[in-house]
Amino acid sequence: MKTALITGATDGIGRHTAKLLAANGYRVIIHGRALDRLEATKQEINKDVHTYCADFASLSQVRDFAEQVKRDHPHIDVLINNAGVIGVHHIMPHHMPHAPHATQFMHHTYPRCVQPVKATNRRRV
Repeated sequence: MKTALITGATDGIGRHTAKLLAANGYRVIIHGRALDRLEATKQEINKDVHTYCADFASLSQVRDFAEQVKRDHPHIDVLINNAGVIGVHHIMPHHMPHAPHATQFMHHTYPRCVQPVKATNRRRV
């Protein structure tokens, strides 16, 4: 069974992608920021789903997430980086002015964090 990791999988494209992959026989690892939305997505998929909660606006949570995934899933066939932040400067709390930059940084950092789990030299899209 192939394993797919989808970040930002509790809504929109990420959620739909997770459902499609699970329906096509993939073991699905989903990420989201809210536990209740992760659980709802897991229940909706109703297959072999593993959930991880992390706020990618926090670099420490990104690192912890990557370490947990590496520990729990030594082989990942598909990685879909769907989590993101767009146009949030006007709504960010004053104590989190770095959040959009941290989230953008995640997309460059996270693949390097999980690099050791790659078992094949397949193409990246």
